[in-house]
Amino acid sequence: MFSYQTASSPRFEPGQDGGQQTNGRDHLKAGLKGLDLAQQQAMLAPTTMHSPGGALAPPAPAGETSTADRPYLRYGSRGDDVIDLQNRLNTLGETLDPDGIFGTLTHQAVLRFQASRALDADGIVGPLTWGALDASQPTSPPSTKPKDKGKPEDKGKAKEKGKAKEKGKEKEKPFKAYHLNRHYQEYTKYSWLTPAQLQAMHRLDRDCSGPWAKVKWSEVQDGAGERILWPNRIRQGGLGLCGPAAILNALVTSDPMAYADLAIEIFTTGGIGGDRACDDLLDAKAHKSVTNLMSSLDSADWMMMSTMRDIENGIFDYTGQEGEGFDGMTMPGEMEDWMTSLLGCVETTAYTSYLWGEVSNAKKVNDLMMAHGDDVVVAMLVDGDVLSKTDYTMNVPTHWIRLLEPIIFHGNGSIDLRCFSWGYDPNLDGLYQAKYPGAKSDGYHRTFEDEDGFENLVFEFIVGSKKAGVL
Repeated sequence: MFSYQTASSPRFEPGQDGGQQTNGRDHLKAGLKGLDLAQQQAMLAPTTMHSPGGALAPPAPAGETSTADRPYLRYGSRGDDVIDLQNRLNTLGETLDPDGIFGTLTHQAVLRFQASRALDADGIVGPLTWGALDASQPTSPPSTKPKDKGKPEDKGKAKEKGKAKEKGKEKEKPFKAYHLNRHYQEYTKYSWLTPAQLQAMHRLDRDCSGPWAKVKWSEVQDGAGERILWPNRIRQGGLGLCGPAAILNALVTSDPMAYADLAIEIFTTGGIGGDRACDDLLDAKAHKSVTNLMSSLDSADWMMMSTMRDIENGIFDYTGQEGEGFDGMTMPGEMEDWMTSLLGCVETTAYTSYLWGEVSNAKKVNDLMMAHGDDVVVAMLVDGDVLSKTDYTMNVPTHWIRLLEPIIFHGNGSIDLRCFSWGYDPNLDGLYQAKYPGAKSDGYHRTFEDEDGFENLVFEFIVGSKKAGVL
């Protein structure tokens, strides 16, 4: 972890949407050729476009003008223009969350759209892609009838009607279980459930019994239902179960139904796949230390993570209590086992960076995530102190996190990392408010000012693929 490697800035090499893939200087010369002095000066004037982190994005190539003055967008872009892009893609059959973040799913959707329109599928949204999107949108003739502002009393009636409609929506109860309806009503105030989420919620909407001494099904139903809608709320609390937490986060994000089935299986059988948890764990919540712990830890999280950990242990029993140390440690091989048995990965591999190779391995992982999207799962073994503190004495691999999207290497040397970790803050929806050495915390993304902080963080990448022949 003490090597220093120089990160090369990712080159902006647009294809059909950005013109020919030529050397930047040759491209500039070609654009300036034939222009008088005033036109050349205008061409060379700085142009601000949207790009990740507010940096200057590459200008549109000479001879082309941006459709409706829209900016170039690519992986890592953020903002209202990305929301517009996501909404336009959704009208054409995609199911993107219009969150304003140009991540892996949006990148894959852009590639599909470009390929379907015989455009160069480079993932960069420029004039040609914007134009094709405009031409593909459903259209309706504009109304020539002037707006009827209506009488004041009509406005009042409309307002009351809207209130009644909203009230009816709040009372919508598609489930028998109170907790599931509560989560559903809260979530649908600002978003919508995917078919997979809705199906998983209905799977939980049942009565169950099991061998757990103090864990109630209503508690598991409550916690599991919440995590189907907000996967990043999975939380290990005072337990050293960051590995199981990262795996469960990947499971509920990619396959909510499989997560719901796992919660039901663990509660009703006390185990997974025919392997049963130890009696001390099934009775553990009766212990005073666990009772105190559970006051701040969700029952579904505790039960599922503890069961995973105990069954994977070959010698020592895990009883779900704080401070179990070695009994709760997760090794890289165990992460690969869980990726295979729970996440459905057909192949796994490890990229180790204990002495060097942090940046080069990160770029290998990036290439896999960009090429294969959700079919690739990435866990990272990192130094928990680097992740959570601004002061540390030595680097030690202590903590597992899940990489949510490819790491962004900026041209100025800074590095953006977006991950799922064990900390929980309602304002960040479960993503840890970390302050790295020499870095700033900006919500979902963590920014390292240079490679040194990133190299101090990373020890190993564990990658699983749901398709054969990828790794």
